[in-house]
Amino acid sequence: MQANHNNIIDQIKVDGQQAETIAKDKDRILLLPSKILKKRAEKMNSNDSGIPRTPRRTQSSLSNQSGSNSNISSNNGISNLTTANASISNINSSPNVNLSSVALNSSTSLSSNITNNSINNTNNSIDQHLTDSNRKRQSKKDDAIRRKIENDLKKKSNLKLPNNLTQSPKTISKNSNKRNGLSNNNNNNSNGGYLAGSVMSLKPTEPVICKPSNTVYEAAQLMSLTKENCVLVVDDVNEELLGIFTAKDLAFRIVGSNLNANQITIDQIMTPNPFCAKTSTMASDALTLMVNKGFRHLPIVNEHNQIIGVLDITKCYNEAMTKLERMYENSKKLHEAMEGVHAEMGGMQNQPNHIVQYLDSLKSLINGPTLDSVLDQSTYPVYVDIKSSVFDAANLMKDNRTTAVLVKDTKNNDEVTGIFTSKDVVLRVIAAGIDPKTCSVIRVMTPKPDFASSELTIHQALRKMFDGRYLNLPVIDPISQEIIGISIWFQW
Repeated sequence: MQANHNNIIDQIKVDGQQAETIAKDKDRILLLPSKILKKRAEKMNSNDSGIPRTPRRTQSSLSNQSGSNSNISSNNGISNLTTANASISNINSSPNVNLSSVALNSSTSLSSNITNNSINNTNNSIDQHLTDSNRKRQSKKDDAIRRKIENDLKKKSNLKLPNNLTQSPKTISKNSNKRNGLSNNNNNNSNGGYLAGSVMSLKPTEPVICKPSNTVYEAAQLMSLTKENCVLVVDDVNEELLGIFTAKDLAFRIVGSNLNANQITIDQIMTPNPFCAKTSTMASDALTLMVNKGFRHLPIVNEHNQIIGVLDITKCYNEAMTKLERMYENSKKLHEAMEGVHAEMGGMQNQPNHIVQYLDSLKSLINGPTLDSVLDQSTYPVYVDIKSSVFDAANLMKDNRTTAVLVKDTKNNDEVTGIFTSKDVVLRVIAAGIDPKTCSVIRVMTPKPDFASSELTIHQALRKMFDGRYLNLPVIDPISQEIIGISIWFQW
């Protein structure tokens, strides 16, 4: 009897050593296929001392265990080892304990925890790989649509393609200077011939221009090809600014109103006489106007009301925050260098208060408020089923005054499978020549969108959106993991 006890104790120690070895090598285990992991678990649960093997687990049972133990780390094997060793100390005082059961349960719990955690990580990697593959596939489709659009527009004489699609960078620079009223003599002037601090210091981009007689379909093609969300409408003769037309207008006023994009001309649907800024307008005044009015785009005109460029507030914000981040990093390095000098000199004195306050103010600007501070009823998510048509989705956008809806699968526990935006309406539906009433959103949505925690700062969220080139970001609660809103760049 005592010999049998000793054999079982030795086996528990062997199992414990195996667990410790696997825990140390957990990074390599996470890369093993699930079949190899199961075989390793079965091998760990077998021995040559008469202890019965654990039943063979099917893939489905392993998957179920993976779901229930998704938060268990491989380091729990060490905890189970400690528990097993504690059981050894009670063997002599409890002679009636079923030692075979103790050894079996310890080994089974240890191996199943490690295996389940490995399978869970493998499944997460597979999901991420599938998401990336779907997005790459959709991106290729978008590029194919743009190539087709470019070929179509080159055959039309009533549309002017942007310079960056038809001219060399050198020619574009010359034309830009001519349009902005600059000569070669003042190209080296940092102000470009304009007042310091004027709106021109924000570097307005080249506008996408169309004529009043162009159809909405043609305007959508221009926006899709240039990856812009607005076109400026100019007079045929004097090239004066007449109106502006955006992706939101197309979703609300065309698709949401059941109008034919091929039959409606821009002058029928554009926003006439839009707000604009003169080249002499101060940059701060232009940005204040955009924020107060909720404009994402602001045309820039000269004294003759001819278009010079257009401001995009997302690009303005990104450039401003990039400069702020650079200033903070440089100030931080200076602060650390001065601290080092003071330390080498025996800590003569602390840094001046104004330097510390300046660094703190920069850090405060960069951090700023979090997303939960800007979420309200207007940002509440709007959902549409995967089988709904683009027409239905556009109507929901129009009714809720939003430019994005989340796509869910009602037959799969309302799982959110994608996001559909006004930008998708322009490129993947209208510009592609698809009927909104016969096209389901699952065909043209963006699958598996990125999410942001409500604890993320606004700056971090906008940076994420700018780098990802999207204007809509679903926000989730960090505790419940439920979607509580959609952060949208100037959705009105």
